[in-house]
Amino acid sequence: MTSVLLSIFLSLTSVLPSPTEGIASATQGITSPTEGITWRRSGTRTGFPLYIIVGLPRFEGNKVRNPYGLTIDKAKPVFDVAVEDVYYRHQLLESGSFEVIFEDSQLSDSIGPQVVIEHYVNGTIDAVMGLPYVFSLAPVARLSTFWHGGVPVFTTTGMTEELGNKREFPLLTRIVGNYRYIGKLVNDLLVEREWKNVNFMFDDVLGVSTTGERDGARSECYFALNTIKNVIGKQLEWTVKMFSERLATRENYTILLKEVSMKANSEFYS
Repeated sequence: MTSVLLSIFLSLTSVLPSPTEGIASATQGITSPTEGITWRRSGTRTGFPLYIIVGLPRFEGNKVRNPYGLTIDKAKPVFDVAVEDVYYRHQLLESGSFEVIFEDSQLSDSIGPQVVIEHYVNGTIDAVMGLPYVFSLAPVARLSTFWHGGVPVFTTTGMTEELGNKREFPLLTRIVGNYRYIGKLVNDLLVEREWKNVNFMFDDVLGVSTTGERDGARSECYFALNTIKNVIGKQLEWTVKMFSERLATRENYTILLKEVSMKANSEFYS
């Protein structure tokens, strides 16, 4: 992970003397909704330091909103090593060239974007990282296009298919790929095995009719299966069954497995 951060840090320096100069080419043809409005800022800044805003929660919180359990305390050592490599190990830039600022996103789709927007208003933002909750990441990735010529956003968790729309999110970089690759893999497997009738079982609290835990957010399983569904299209018959891994019992799983085994193709290997 430190090597990935190192590459990102060096790519950011390539846009100097103005941190956002040259980024506008990625947003050609996009009209800013704030065009013609004069914003109050703390001054125009060029050169170093480059401000990198990292939006992460202090605590892991709900798994639905933070499926990979990212926190500020877990990420900070990785950033520290990457910055030290730039300064001292590779001696590529002078100490103080980067200002990495961690903000508590609280896994909120309102507080997360707000803490980032405050840096835009203050003129202390050159790149955004983190924001593991997809509904916090999406608005920032949309708005950053219009901030001072464009502010790049980097994510290791935003793998949903919708975030791949470069018209909507032109400055978003997804470091670990996206669910489209999983969709293609599943589709190729189904074609190779000549399976025409399949059932997908997956964890999604919001999709099951219980009055227990209903967080209001879709699970990563839901986003992955949605992409698989779009890749498969109408080539075969498919059905879905949702459950909550936090609420389901052994009896629930037994009933589900018996039900889907009667609807989908099955093969057993000894």
